[in-house]
Amino acid sequence: MLEMPTWMLEEYNTAARTVKARVDLDALEWLNLFEQGEGFRVRLVPNIRKEVVNTFSRLRSDRSKRYLIESNDLGFRSGPLPPSKQPGTFRVAVFGDSSSFGWGVNQDDSLSSLLPRLLEKRYPGRKFEAVNFAIPGDSSEYGRLIFEKFAAQIDADLVIIGFGANDAKKVGASHQKQVDRFRTGMRTVQIEKLLQRSSLIRVLSRLLRKEQNIEGAEKRATPAVRLNRYRENLKFMASRSIEYGAKNSLLLNLCTPGNYSKVARKIANNAGFLYFNGQSYLLSQ
Repeated sequence: MLEMPTWMLEEYNTAARTVKARVDLDALEWLNLFEQGEGFRVRLVPNIRKEVVNTFSRLRSDRSKRYLIESNDLGFRSGPLPPSKQPGTFRVAVFGDSSSFGWGVNQDDSLSSLLPRLLEKRYPGRKFEAVNFAIPGDSSEYGRLIFEKFAAQIDADLVIIGFGANDAKKVGASHQKQVDRFRTGMRTVQIEKLLQRSSLIRVLSRLLRKEQNIEGAEKRATPAVRLNRYRENLKFMASRSIEYGAKNSLLLNLCTPGNYSKVARKIANNAGFLYFNGQSYLLSQ
């Protein structure tokens, strides 16, 4: 089982210290928004509609605001995904972290809600829609699991890949190792289902679980996803998006450290993908 979004509690504690305020446990209701994903780390509880407080904002004014979170039947902050894309519709798929998810803003102000409206205003007469698979706290390693499960099914014309901020965060155990153990666990379950009554299951399970328990000599403060793996994950998702029929991929950096942003920009430049650095744009305005 992959870790649940414990980063939220860490951010909440930091914010509470920053503003020197206590928040009732009732205000942490957003913890109940999430559940374990099916084949990936975490998702929203499917088909919820709930207003929550951004308890870990560093701004006092934000800590009393409530904002709306809605999820579809897949457990993502997006509207229902039509069984098939309507002719003439340009579909955008978003994979990313809290910035792409729209943490701290209302449903209508999230990236996937704003984008179709802005595009339709700019290109009158055309139909746009966006589906959002972003999850707060996800790195490219966790997000790749979601991408692998859904990307081939969504018939997107443009795929936005917005990771970096959580990849660079210092953690005790790298996300790659967590995901590797998670994948191994999934293989174990599949084998057990096939060989439930076979004596081989005892041997195979013992070997696989032994592999799961091997811990590397890893430093306490290591990036959640190292640069080389970050590069590999972005290349994989952007390239596969094209294979699945997308016209292009957009690598999006929001709140991403410079060394990770440089990697994403270089990938985009070399492969002909689109690239946008949100923090650089805002600083230039």
